[in-house]
Amino acid sequence: MRKALAGLLFLSATSCGAWGEPAASGTARTAPVPEPVPAPVPEAKPAPAKPAPPRRPAPPPPIPQDARAEADADWHGIEHSFAARFPMHGIAFHVMSEVFEHPHEGAEVLGYMRRGARFRATTGARGGGCDRTWHALSGGGHVCNGRGFVLGDGPQHFEPSPVPPALHDALPYRYAKNVGQDVPQFWRVPSAEEATTARELLALARELEPAEPELDAEGEVVLRDPDVPDEALGLPDYVRMGMQPGFYISLDALDPGTAVDAAAGGAVDYARTVRGAYVEQAKLQSVQAPPAPGVVLAGRQDLPLALARAEARRLRRDAATGAARIVEPVPRLGHVRLTGRRLEHEGRDYWIERDGHLVSDRNLRMVRTTPRPPQVPRAARWIHVSLADQTLIAYEGDRPVFATLVSSGKEGYETPTGLYRIHTKHVSAPMAGLAGTDDVYIIDDVPWTMYFHGSYALHAAFWHDRFGRVRSHGCINLAPADARWLFGWTTPELPAGLHGVRALGANPGTYVFIE
Repeated sequence: MRKALAGLLFLSATSCGAWGEPAASGTARTAPVPEPVPAPVPEAKPAPAKPAPPRRPAPPPPIPQDARAEADADWHGIEHSFAARFPMHGIAFHVMSEVFEHPHEGAEVLGYMRRGARFRATTGARGGGCDRTWHALSGGGHVCNGRGFVLGDGPQHFEPSPVPPALHDALPYRYAKNVGQDVPQFWRVPSAEEATTARELLALARELEPAEPELDAEGEVVLRDPDVPDEALGLPDYVRMGMQPGFYISLDALDPGTAVDAAAGGAVDYARTVRGAYVEQAKLQSVQAPPAPGVVLAGRQDLPLALARAEARRLRRDAATGAARIVEPVPRLGHVRLTGRRLEHEGRDYWIERDGHLVSDRNLRMVRTTPRPPQVPRAARWIHVSLADQTLIAYEGDRPVFATLVSSGKEGYETPTGLYRIHTKHVSAPMAGLAGTDDVYIIDDVPWTMYFHGSYALHAAFWHDRFGRVRSHGCINLAPADARWLFGWTTPELPAGLHGVRALGANPGTYVFIE
């Protein structure tokens, strides 16, 4: 917390003067002699006072040593109190280690921790369907020791331990795109012979695959769990799965191991994924987060606002002649604040900006407020998505606080309309598209995923930047930085240390209104 210290010094000076009578004499009095009347003397003008030199503010007093000691003692007291209440150290070793609302097997699942997550917990208590002991977490919820977790008196660890997600960045992990065909993911760095065998088996499996993928009742691809070996493929146990072009992975470490492969001309470097697999680095292409069009709003005074899905033509008018000249355009995914007035110039429609510029409406998406649905409480947080405008506005009650562009479902994969509530949130979650389309095939960790209706979600998309246009298979795509903002703003709130959380009675989900 930032503290500001300011000192003011007020000085005042007063002077007093008393003129006394002359002392009486002891001699006899004589007739009074009239006092001479003095000649008038011109009044002298006082010399102008010299300005006082500016006074430097007094420096703040030094912090007494006893105050420092007191603050240190307070902090150590808090730390000691926390350690006394939560003496156990724990770590999650499953990709999804369940956290329960209460310490018994039939309790609601509050959420889960990701492999490698560390935490503090209370001492254990037996019973409730746990083979060992239940422990309450410092951030809320309970875990069963041995069911995806290891707890002990000191810090717990295992190797290789994955990096934790970057919860305050646009992307929680570093990502890469697979650009090779029949590329294996290994559970360890393979030998050259093992790598060759895996590639040959994956090529054979690709030839035997059906032309059309298997779909579920909602039209989504039915995915095989990559961590469960497929007996029909005959893949060895050191192979996690195979990848085709368009598979995105989250990276944990870039140089975890090297294998010697004479056929490949020497050493082969491998990267490790967040899920603990190893992939040949030469088959990976690094990806970056696209720019974000989102704007944080101070309320309705920031509207009307327009977001540019593509570069927008901009003019500057001469006030005297009315002539207009082309100036720097509004960049793609940029924004402009408008007056709400329009005019026509040389056959084109333009909006008038607050600074007087004219901007073509051809590539702009207007941020229009919408009335709060009657089912949404007056002070509640809610999200409005306009499928016609491809915009999203976040509200606190009736006050807009955030606006951005989105990409909703394209023809044949339309995003459902209606009023929903976010039911689960994940720092990242696996998703799949359809093979043979221009969209992503499979992604290990889609960032900032917020499910609001079955498998439909708001989530980040780093594999494209075509926001403001329909594109997805039904989900609502956001630029990663915008998705991160919404993830932190929406409920259910993610407890410390958890990777995913469910909306429960005490932690309900934010409303999502789509029309």
